[in-house]
Parts: sequence; structure tokens; C-alpha cells
Amino acid sequence: MDSSREQLIASISAAVEASPGDPVLRLHLAELLLASRETDTAIPHIATALQQDPQSDKAKELMGKALGQPVTPAEAAAAQPPQNEPRPEPQPEQPGPEPASGVGFGFLDQGGGGTATLVRDDGADRGGQDTGASSWNLGEPEPLMSDDFPPEQAKVTLADVAGMEKVKERINAAFLMPMRNEELRKAYAKNLRGGLLLYGPPGCGKTFMAKAVAGEIGARFLSVSVADITGGQMGSGERNLQALFRQARQYRPSVVFLDELDAMGGRRGSTAAMLRPLVTQLLTELDSVEDDNEGVFFLAATNHPWEIDSALKRPGRLDRMLFVPPPDLQARAALVEAGLKERPAAGIDAKKIAKHTEGFSGADIAHLVDSAAERAMLDSARTGTVRPISMKDFQYVLGEVRPSTGPWLETARNVVEFSNDGAYDDLAEFIRSRGKSWR
Repeated sequence: MDSSREQLIASISAAVEASPGDPVLRLHLAELLLASRETDTAIPHIATALQQDPQSDKAKELMGKALGQPVTPAEAAAAQPPQNEPRPEPQPEQPGPEPASGVGFGFLDQGGGGTATLVRDDGADRGGQDTGASSWNLGEPEPLMSDDFPPEQAKVTLADVAGMEKVKERINAAFLMPMRNEELRKAYAKNLRGGLLLYGPPGCGKTFMAKAVAGEIGARFLSVSVADITGGQMGSGERNLQALFRQARQYRPSVVFLDELDAMGGRRGSTAAMLRPLVTQLLTELDSVEDDNEGVFFLAATNHPWEIDSALKRPGRLDRMLFVPPPDLQARAALVEAGLKERPAAGIDAKKIAKHTEGFSGADIAHLVDSAAERAMLDSARTGTVRPISMKDFQYVLGEVRPSTGPWLETARNVVEFSNDGAYDDLAEFIRSRGKSWR
């Protein structure tokens, strides 16, 4: 694809994101994608346009081309009977041919018109084994297989998160409290949907915090990474996103958690061209053009919120952001105790260790405990006697293990100083409170 066409497709994609209910824009984008041989990317746009305007000849023509059955306007006109000749009497409806295997769309004649629903057909007998083939049909939604994106019932709550009181207060005030008070929610017409972007240094418990939010509202938890979404053949990422959100709607109230969002939803100038359709599909699912997202909560995590496409942070999408800092003193002490729970240890003062781990992430604390345990294990191997982990082991490894959050916080400080538009006020407060102690 030449650069001018790629730029045009990017521009039309942005226009579709801004006006997802405009079928004309979608069909224009689909036509450009088909001309660039990006058929898998074009098909979902054509299907959406058909749902918005089931009688669109342009949409039917493009769908035929996408499925390898081109129908030109001349052929469509030739198929109509001449105006001077009587129209043939309607014949009893005959069952159509069985759909071919593989990826494709089926059109069901519903007689009275209406809007059909885009659903996935995995090419498998739901009572048997999956054949591995995938197809898409327009018809009544089929039940999902239990292993598509298996949800789990979140069993942890914010009470299981040690320390981090300010973070928990913000989650309660900005996200959970409106959900729990049904009377206030009805009085102010607050719907049960929303998006929250968790950001902070790597290894600081963003996933655990998201699971705790799901536990607080008694929701099913569906956790996926970008690798889970993009795995498979070209075009499978968009279908995987559709299946993920369809699963979430089936098990609502539910929380969809997407980790490492910046790998997929980065700014368009820095995002690989092959990932841009995924962002478009994600925006479509969040805007719920085709389905109701009531009771579906979308949470995402990123280490680089300043790299996220601004379209994902518009109202109704990921419109709230929450900074998850490195664990505080209480949380670090709890992590040390948890790491030693199944290991032989004696005379350990977790709070004293925590005081020497300022700026450590949760992953750094786990590495510190592992290093102390390894030192005691090697000593035991030399003597032939099991020796418990001691404070001396921690004193030794604290001279070797360093916090990993410093580089991230240095980058964050530059963002706060030079490009903070108010979105990172909680991050700025954290940096000010730490001064230079975290460097």
C-alpha cells in the first residue's frame, strides 16, 4: 500500500471513530480497504453498515466483493425484470444452500426486513469438538463456548489490598460509590457502565487492583492481554474483540480487563498499521453501536498513559484515569510477609525491611524475598542443614537489589512538568511528596 492511500485510510478511520453511526463513512472506508486487499478488516465495517441500513445496495455489493462474489451495478440492474413485463409470481421460499466452511458472512432473508445481528460461528458442533474453522453469520446470536474467554468470579476485594489507602479512596469515590447507590443512580440517570484506565510503574499491582474492583461489585472478571487478542490469523484480532465483549455482555455484571493497552491503543502515529483496525474495533465495542453495554465495565492498564490514543480517553470510553503508585510502607511489609509465608524464616521484621525498600515495586519486593531465600538455600546446601531465612540474608541482598521504578518516575516527572493538562494531578502530587528520595 502506498503512503498516500495509507494516510487516506487512517483519516477515514478517524472519521468513522468520530461518527460510528454513519454508514456512508463506513462503506467508503470499507471500499478503500478492499482496494488495498485488507478484506478481513473491511468485512466488519460492511456488516455494521448493513445493520445500520439493511437495504443498502452499496453495502451488499461490497459484501459480495469481500466474499469473492463481485456484483456490479450493471449485474444488479440486469437481475431486475423489465418494467414493461409482468413480474413473475412469487414462488414458495426454498431452503438456501448450506453455508460454505471457512470465514464468511451469511445473509438470512427475514422477510419483514429489520436489522440482523452479527454473530460468530466457530464451525463446530457445540456439543462436539471444535473444527478450528471460523465463519460469521447474520442471524440470531449463538451461545458462546465456555472456553472462548472464560470469566472468573473475582474473590478479592479492596480489603485484600494492603495499604494504598489513597488509591482505594479514589476508586470508591470516582468509580464504585455511584454504582452501589441505586437510588442516586436512578435519580441522576447514571447508567451501569464505565471505563477506568489504571496507570503506573510496571509491577505495582494494577491487575490485582482491577480484580479487586470486580470483586467489590460482584462482577465476573475477564482478563486478557494484547497477545490474547492479536493471536491467530490476520483479521482474527477484531473477531476476538467482538467475542470478548459478547462474552462480557452474556455474564454481566462483568469487568473486562485489558493489560498493556499501550501495545495496542497507542497514538496513531506510533502504532503499527496492522494494529489500527483493533483500535477501531475496540472503540466500536466501547461505543456499543450494536449492543447494550449496561453492566459491562471496561478497565485497562498501561505503563505509559501519555502514549494512549486520545480517542480511547474520550467521554464514555476510558474517561477516568487512576494512578497506581509503587506500594507504600504498609503494603511493602505485607508483601514481604506474604513472600515468606511458605518458607522457613526466623526473626524477620517485615516493617524494618519495608523501610529500606522505598520506591520498590511489588515485583521488586518479590525478587528481594526470592534473593534472600536463595542465599539461605545455598548456605543450607553447603552445610547439609536447613537454615531459616534471617534478617542477615535481607541485609545482604538489600545491598544488591535496587528499585526498578526510577526510570519510569523520571519520565513521569518530565510529563508532569512539561505536558500535564490536569490529567496527571495525582501523579504530580505523588512526585512532589517523594521529592528526590525515589531517584
